Amino acid sequence: MYDRILIPIDGSTCSDNTLGEAIRLAKLFNASVTILHAVENPVTYIYAEYIYDLQQDLKKLGAQALEQAQLRCEEAGLKVTSKLVENTHPVEAILDAEEDVDLIIMATHGRRGVTRMVLGSVTEEVLRRSSLPHIVLRCDES
Repeated sequence: MYDRILIPIDGSTCSDNTLGEAIRLAKLFNASVTILHAVENPVTYIYAEYIYDLQQDLKKLGAQALEQAQLRCEEAGLKVTSKLVENTHPVEAILDAEEDVDLIIMATHGRRGVTRMVLGSVTEEVLRRSSLPHIVLRCDES
């Protein structure tokens, strides 16, 4: 039914739990998976004297999250690739990756109120702009 699944991750417990569910579905469909992590340019949001170091730290954390996710997929017997996209908003990175997949499985934190206004919702924007089918798993933040 689905041959190529995209799994965007952000390194949170929420996306880690979603990865587990996505692996089960990928095995069921005998699908290959692409794991995606986007590292935004922190200059977009803040000005800091050591912005380069911050960018490198964010990149390192993203690479570690991808490495752990890829290992989990490989241990499950899945064909997996990973992508670390730099200087790109996560929504744009996910939408750019659409052309290579036929299903997207994402987490949502289910934020409300001020927290949602400040942090936004990557999942919501992807759902509004994407043309692919999605499975969205809500995480319990408690």
